[in-house]
Amino acid sequence: MKSLNKYIVILVSTSLFLVGCASLESSVEQNTSSVKETLSKDNKKWVLSELYSKELQANYQNPKEASLSFEDGLFHGYTGCNSIRGKYSEDSKSLKFSEKGMLMTRMFCKGSSEREFVSALKEVRTYQISDGVLHFFNEKNKEIASFKR
Repeated sequence: MKSLNKYIVILVSTSLFLVGCASLESSVEQNTSSVKETLSKDNKKWVLSELYSKELQANYQNPKEASLSFEDGLFHGYTGCNSIRGKYSEDSKSLKFSEKGMLMTRMFCKGSSEREFVSALKEVRTYQISDGVLHFFNEKNKEIASFKR
């Protein structure tokens, strides 16, 4: 009888442990998917507002704003001079733009911050969205760009 009780206790304990682990795993999966939905939610345009700690304003020669939109692992946007598109990957709060396959038109625009913008995209490792602002951080966790909707 004692061995049967031990067996039941072990069986119940193991079952509770496995159920707890499954719940935790499910919770982590839900959090990860909500991050993806947040970045590409509604495929809204994010307009670049700050780059390498410098506030940006539309150039009088080219008043169109630099921007990005995200959808299903693809991004597209405008560098302030040229159109840009490519692939990105994210996992929880990490974000990486794929240099391979990053496509951009090649018009010349005087006074553009395009080179710095593209360089920043290549540096991005993590992101955060707070108070309607999208922040990009490099591998040293230094903010390199921010966007507003």
